[in-house]
Amino acid sequence: MEQINTGVTYNNSSAQRPTRRERKKLATRNALQQAALELITQKGLHNVTIEDIADAADVSNRTFFNYFPSKEEVLCGDMYDMGEEIAEYIDSEPEKLEPLVLLKNAILEVVRESLSSDSGADRRQHLKSKMEIIYNEPQLFMAFAAAVVKAEKKVFAAMRERFAKDNPETEMDADTAIYLASVVTSIFAVTRAMLMLWVVRADAPPIEEMILRAIAQLESGLLTDKTTDKT
Repeated sequence: MEQINTGVTYNNSSAQRPTRRERKKLATRNALQQAALELITQKGLHNVTIEDIADAADVSNRTFFNYFPSKEEVLCGDMYDMGEEIAEYIDSEPEKLEPLVLLKNAILEVVRESLSSDSGADRRQHLKSKMEIIYNEPQLFMAFAAAVVKAEKKVFAAMRERFAKDNPETEMDADTAIYLASVVTSIFAVTRAMLMLWVVRADAPPIEEMILRAIAQLESGLLTDKTTDKT
């Protein structure tokens, strides 16, 4: 398979180690997500209650609502969290980059970080299993789409602020806003599409590579020897 030169640079700023309280909260959140994933896989979304998920995670219903407003959000809420992380990356990137490159780097970094751990394979399989359920449950798919829209709005706001910061002499006119909106919407759209394709294709490469290849297609104008008429 052809390898693409990504040109991606990652933001390696050192992060503070989470406190004990933060680690405990993350463990509870992960337990709720894992319980929801297993129960919904076995029984289907409509046959699983919030109480079922809380019991399986060994927490109270009240604790459940401290983390998630609904059972749909247990599996779909991470998308908005990723939007916040992407926005933080955009704000903290030390170099001035073209908006498309900046957003590409941010998305790939956040995806890479979300899958990296001592048990990276487990995280990858967890994401794939979660996306399989979302793909096959219309109610979850709608919740996922809503979370994507919220994340997209967050990232668009971050891109506007960063553009203004990097180009203080450039007016944020209609053409500039249209360009930034096009960059954000198109890259989010192909990222979402690659997550779905990753689920349904047995021969799918790693999700990071799929996202990168899709963005490369955008950068080249979506014209390839597979689509152009050679006659």
